[in-house]
Amino acid sequence: MKIRMPSLCERRDDIAALAAHFCDKAVRLHDLARVELSPGAISAIEAAEWPGGVRQLAGAMEVAAARAAASGASVVEVAHVFPEQKASGSAGSALLTFQEETRRFQSSLLNRALTANDWNVTATARALDLTRAHVYNLINAFGLKREGGS
Repeated sequence: MKIRMPSLCERRDDIAALAAHFCDKAVRLHDLARVELSPGAISAIEAAEWPGGVRQLAGAMEVAAARAAASGASVVEVAHVFPEQKASGSAGSALLTFQEETRRFQSSLLNRALTANDWNVTATARALDLTRAHVYNLINAFGLKREGGS
């Protein structure tokens, strides 16, 4: 009997919870100061490709928690998870990283879909072929707000 385990890219809704779990695990394992994932870091983690799957994500969260704790931060930021993005975004560089450009596109697409559906999350999720929970997570991660309302 074959059992097919979907890859991490097919389970994007699980990435934030897994990242938080691995971050907490690293804090306990290495006796670090407690750190949490910032909304920006969660968004970047969800948008990133993880060809190594859960193991790669676990390793990245362990390193990010250590970087954040070493810098005295109580929040894991994008730069702790993806330090190469900071380096590639040096002064004079007008190009965005693939992940940043992807996040901007996702934010814009989601905002347009929400507006087209009068901020009905269920209809928006259906139109974008996402779960409602993922749409809510993206709204929070991107900091989207309904114009002229709540």
